[in-house]
Amino acid sequence: MACSKGLLIFWIFVNFYIHLGWELSLFVNFDYLEWDAHELQGADMGDLTGNPAVTDCRSDNIHEDSCTPGWSPYNAFVMAFDAYGEHDKRYRVVPTTNYGSNVDKVVLAVEIPAGIIDGILCIFWFYAICADKWYKHPVALMVSALHAFGTFVFWGDEIFQGYMSWKTGQGWTWPNSGGPDAGIGFWWAFVGSNAVWVIVPALVIRDSLNELQKVLDVKNKRA
Repeated sequence: MACSKGLLIFWIFVNFYIHLGWELSLFVNFDYLEWDAHELQGADMGDLTGNPAVTDCRSDNIHEDSCTPGWSPYNAFVMAFDAYGEHDKRYRVVPTTNYGSNVDKVVLAVEIPAGIIDGILCIFWFYAICADKWYKHPVALMVSALHAFGTFVFWGDEIFQGYMSWKTGQGWTWPNSGGPDAGIGFWWAFVGSNAVWVIVPALVIRDSLNELQKVLDVKNKRA
């Protein structure tokens, strides 16, 4: 069954949140565990950093971390990074990396370009659907292919570390997600929430190809 126009628009608005919000916010939110909640009080309050060796309250275990958050509770993106980081440590890197980030460089390399490129394409896609433009299906194909590709890169960064460890005789590891042994967090966060970005794009690609085939069939009949 083909996706309805309403469902496509809903999906595009999900894309707007992810690409224009979540991903582009990484430009400024990548070092969120370094934000000092006591900045105005000065050094007497102690330095709040993303390094447990400097800040005693900091931990890579979110349930053991007792530091006062340096971000507003209304900063939905950072709240999401911190919570998601419980299940995928690439979003909550402790201690802070040598390049000053609490978000892994692979995540930044995948998601920030996606926020720019996919975000712009989704604006064109939304307009093309609403205005019934001829290029709505070509744009849908481009966006959907990029979604699926980005997801496989995101999965691959974790999976190939495990594979290389296994191939060199060190056993399979899941360095950031914890693997199946991590329970529902692994299946929900690492597998499920990312599988959406493969399954839905695959359905969109199928429908767009079917619609383009109809156009070609009509053209061939007239020829």
